[in-house]
Amino acid sequence: MVLINIAGLLLIALIIYWFWLYKPIGTALDKGDLVVIVENGVYQPAYIKLPPDQSLTLKFLRKDA
Repeated sequence: MVLINIAGLLLIALIIYWFWLYKPIGTALDKGDLVVIVENGVYQPAYIKLPPDQSLTLKFLRKDA
C-alpha cells in the first residue's frame, strides 16, 4: 500500500514537471532567417527567442512527408 502511494506521488510530480515546470531551451537569433526542420512530427528548434523589434523569416523543411 505504501509503495503504491509513493508511486502515485512520483507520477503526480512527473506530470507537474512535464506540463508546468519544464522550459525548453530556446534558440536565440541574431539574423532574420531561420530554417525549422520538421521530422516525424517534431519541430527543431521547437522554441525560438527573438527580440520584439526584430523581424524574422521562418522557412520549414519537412523531412517526414
